[in-house]
Amino acid sequence: MHSEKTMKHILLILIFAIVPIKAQCIIRYDSLTVASDSFLIMYEDTLSVLMEQLHDSKNTSEKNQINHLITQHLKQVFTDTLSFFYPFERLAKLGKIYSPDSMLRIYTWNIAYARGTYGYAGAIQQLDIAGGSYAVFMLTHNHEIILNSDTIYPSEQWYGALYYDILLTKCAEKKLYTLLGVNFNNLFTSRKIIDVLDFSSSGQPVFGKPIFFSKGQLTQRIIFEYSARVTMSLKYNQKMNMIVFDHLSPSQSKYTGKYEFYGPDFSYDGYRYANCRWIFEEDIDARNR
Repeated sequence: MHSEKTMKHILLILIFAIVPIKAQCIIRYDSLTVASDSFLIMYEDTLSVLMEQLHDSKNTSEKNQINHLITQHLKQVFTDTLSFFYPFERLAKLGKIYSPDSMLRIYTWNIAYARGTYGYAGAIQQLDIAGGSYAVFMLTHNHEIILNSDTIYPSEQWYGALYYDILLTKCAEKKLYTLLGVNFNNLFTSRKIIDVLDFSSSGQPVFGKPIFFSKGQLTQRIIFEYSARVTMSLKYNQKMNMIVFDHLSPSQSKYTGKYEFYGPDFSYDGYRYANCRWIFEEDIDARNR
């Protein structure tokens, strides 16, 4: 057992030295001669069944029990450091994104309950080849949390979201990971979120950092709320080197502040990173970009 772990640690170092991961790049196990790792294959099979059961179940208590099993199985999967590289191609309902520097992998999924409410769950894998460390942090969704733009949330008091992109910036040589995510709030509104994943002095993940500058104020994150009947675009535009998104407006002025009536108005705003801040830019020209 000890020699097996030692060999995996050596393989991990070799993988990073020879085949660096890029964002949205999947490292296939067959190219690393470890396709036969029955441990990960077995758990992927089990998780695939559980994810389908979670999706199909109509009972809240049963959904919670299934989700607990998924979480416990993932914890077992993460005991194998090489799970960081495993593609989990069969788990379509499990969101998986790598950071551009190949040091983080973030997993998120949601649980659809009755009456348009949702629960969320997730995990973060962190690699530090230079320091020879590997860490896993489970994200615990607290249903009672009120999401706002001025609170820092630890991983065990997480507001819940499905993250679909992660951007890497630096401030005085410190890495900052900016997340783009979606939160299906309720039957009436949805939310898109720009947030920062940071790590405390003790190495624990926290969500939020006061680096978003708009109209003379700094906030920990940006939250967009809009009608659940429409879609909102929030993406990083590489050519423009900024986060670009739909400007949201009420369908009529009398609905100002009532976000179930908000939607895109065919104009665009953005955030550009400069001087350790994401700085708001209004009414940008995003056509044909």
